[in-house]
Amino acid sequence: MAVKKIIKKTETPALNIVYNDDAMVYTADDGTEITLPYVDKVVPMGFIRKNRKVGQEELGWMMLEKFVDVEELDKFDELPMPEAIALMKTWADGREASVGES
Repeated sequence: MAVKKIIKKTETPALNIVYNDDAMVYTADDGTEITLPYVDKVVPMGFIRKNRKVGQEELGWMMLEKFVDVEELDKFDELPMPEAIALMKTWADGREASVGES
């Protein structure tokens, strides 16, 4: 019996993010605000160097858990998975990913 593999591509949710001087503030559909410090301001190069053999996904989780306040992390944990993944990617990409050409 042949097994059929089906890959379902889901859309990345649109994120409501405000970029302040020190952090990005995400507002969820229910009004919950999550403040994440900019990666380039809080993650020292030594952290990346010491964890360079860790996979990208694990490194992202390590940075989130180490450099984001516990209260904000608790709010992040309550997000639906597609929304949380999109927010995490945006956070890791930094401010440059949000700036469009004018």
